[in-house]
Amino acid sequence: MEEVEQMAFVKYGARPHWGKNRKVAFSKVAEKYQSLNKFVAAKMKMDPQNLFLSDWSDEVLFGSKGENFDGCALEGECVCSEHRHCSPWNGYFCQYGLVYKEARVCRYSQPSQS
Repeated sequence: MEEVEQMAFVKYGARPHWGKNRKVAFSKVAEKYQSLNKFVAAKMKMDPQNLFLSDWSDEVLFGSKGENFDGCALEGECVCSEHRHCSPWNGYFCQYGLVYKEARVCRYSQPSQS
């Protein structure tokens, strides 16, 4: 799924669905939605007390924190760039995609037998 997701958003410039995608799909969301600033302005006008904000919407609308914590790729919070983003202690390592070679995905690898 990670590879298909990266192919859609990076290679083909797809736009994320607000109710269906993981946080990582909203990276650089302002570039994907040219009128995002108009939406944010309307949101601020209609909800000046921020009653309808959540941690998720706040991060998506106003910029990702860019946290790269251990296991973040498996949680849909980042694209892996290091093995620790994939939970190597459980056998998942950051590797290149099988079809879309530019993708970086978490893949299970069985321990080698010596």
